[in-house]
Amino acid sequence: MASTPYRSGDDAPRYVCIVCFGEISIGPGACSRCGAPLSSLDALEVVTAVRNRAMNVRAKLNRQKNVTVIVPAVLISVVLFFVLIAAGIPLDYSSNTVGGGSVFMPYFLVSIPIWAVVFVSVYPRVFRQTQARLKFDPVNADLPGVLEWLGLRVEGGKARR
Repeated sequence: MASTPYRSGDDAPRYVCIVCFGEISIGPGACSRCGAPLSSLDALEVVTAVRNRAMNVRAKLNRQKNVTVIVPAVLISVVLFFVLIAAGIPLDYSSNTVGGGSVFMPYFLVSIPIWAVVFVSVYPRVFRQTQARLKFDPVNADLPGVLEWLGLRVEGGKARR
C-alpha cells in the first residue's frame, strides 16, 4: 500500500474572504478578521469579486494620485498669483506691452519652471510605487497575480497581508 504525503506541495490559496478581502487560505474556514466564511476561488463569482476589488483599489489609487497632484498645484498657483500681485504687478489689461501689462505673463513665466521641476523630478519619485501599481491590469492578469497585487499571499502555510 502506497502512502500519501500529509500535505501536498501545492500551497496555492484556494479560499478568500470576499467580505473584507483581508484573508486567504489554503483550506476552508472562517475569516479571522470579520468572521465571514471563506469563499472558494473555484467559483466564477468569487474570482469576479476579487477582480472587481482589484479594479476598485486601482481606481482609488488613481484618485489619490490625482488629488495629491491637483490640490498642491491649485494652492501653489493661488499663492504665486497673490505674491505677484503683492509685488506690485498690475491687474489691468489696458497696456499694449507684452502680456497686456497684467499679472498673468509674469505668473506664467514664473510658474512654468516651477511645474517643470515638480513634474520632471518630484512627481516621479513620490509616485514611483503608485505608478508601478497602476500599471497592473487586474482584468487580464492571472488570479495569483491579482491576489499578490492586493497584498494577499500565503507564506509558509499561513496567509499574510
